Amino acid sequence: MARTVWRNVLLASLALVGCGGSGQSDAGEARNDASTSDASFDGSPSEDACTSDASSPTQSGTLAAWPDFDAAEGPDLTSSAQVTTTAVGGPPAGIAVSPDGNWVFASVGGGSGDAGSATGLVALRRQGASLTVDHAYAPPSGESAFGLAQSHDGTKLVVGAESEVVLYDLAKVEADAPGAMIAAVADQSLTSSTLDVAFSIDDAWVFAALEYDDAVAVINVPNQSFVGKIPIAGQAVTSVAVSPDGKTLFVVCEVANGGAQGSGTDQNIGSVTVVDAVAAQTNPAEAVLGSVFVGRAPVRALVSPDGQVLWVTARGSYDVVALDAPNLLTECDPLLSTTAVGPAPVGMTLLAGGSGVAVANSNRWLEPDADQTVMILDANRAVAGGASAIEAQISVGAFPRELAGDATSLFVTNYDSDSISGIDLSGLPAP
Repeated sequence: MARTVWRNVLLASLALVGCGGSGQSDAGEARNDASTSDASFDGSPSEDACTSDASSPTQSGTLAAWPDFDAAEGPDLTSSAQVTTTAVGGPPAGIAVSPDGNWVFASVGGGSGDAGSATGLVALRRQGASLTVDHAYAPPSGESAFGLAQSHDGTKLVVGAESEVVLYDLAKVEADAPGAMIAAVADQSLTSSTLDVAFSIDDAWVFAALEYDDAVAVINVPNQSFVGKIPIAGQAVTSVAVSPDGKTLFVVCEVANGGAQGSGTDQNIGSVTVVDAVAAQTNPAEAVLGSVFVGRAPVRALVSPDGQVLWVTARGSYDVVALDAPNLLTECDPLLSTTAVGPAPVGMTLLAGGSGVAVANSNRWLEPDADQTVMILDANRAVAGGASAIEAQISVGAFPRELAGDATSLFVTNYDSDSISGIDLSGLPAP
């Protein structure tokens, strides 16, 4: 495909593409359809932006540019995966594996938004791919827990809980020791919609996606304080991902300003906003560099270990989008490929040092109470396009949401089954 240079697009605001409008909530809550931003984009670069007439779906807000794929299927290797399931007493969302591999942590909430039913941070002992619930911590305000992230140095956990982020000492959580909770910091969410969370590369900052606040909150970890908000020009801010060099924050929105909005569920064009992660630490209101369209209802993003590929799940078109991460705003065509997967994919994680991508096929709208699947993709084949990249398909619980794993096991939160599935990777082909 043509890869000509797209000039004059490093923006200081969201004039290019924003996210907003109406659609389905990632957390399953009722959506407020009022948008607070008038930012818009007509779906193409300016007349002199490109050195050729090449066009790209990442510059198009039309539905036709992002086809509505049929769900794909892969080799069913469920029996080889020796799947085990552990009940956790509520709908789990975020998940992480401890650095020593002996524990799995999950954020478990009330699901319906009922704070009284919140469970919070749950610590599970691990034996291979099998888990046992050991103990739990409720958020101090009783809010429902959702997003979960582990610091890069393996010393802290952070949980997003409606209108605050809660910091934990990981070693004390493992030991169930006094002082496990370090602090609860209000993230100034006006709608109590804290969703995904991520640490900066140096672990000194937390970025929290405020789904309905049109913003990402910035938290200073050492000072345990709220710094400010990065404006994302609309609702449905569902994911935050930091580049390996720590310089860039990628923010996913389900519905982009200026993008087409279809009549069916998830048939709206979403966007990825690119943020200067360093500038956001001191001046979050001015840290946005620009945005691009990225398919139907994108909901999660992660970056390859070498920083070259931005992976995005497009829930509305049943596919995983691969983008040229370093050049997302500087090329006419940063789209590398799209890979058809199962219905309504949400969470992802990397396997085998980034050579594999695990994807949770939620099918949350058509069959919310039925068991669904996780797929494992060969990352190189997915980026290259062409032949199917799906190495394996494994049956898990209802609405598989987020994933975490290591060299031997993969774990998935089954949001509508109130459980976590453990998958033994030793019996599966190596990606």
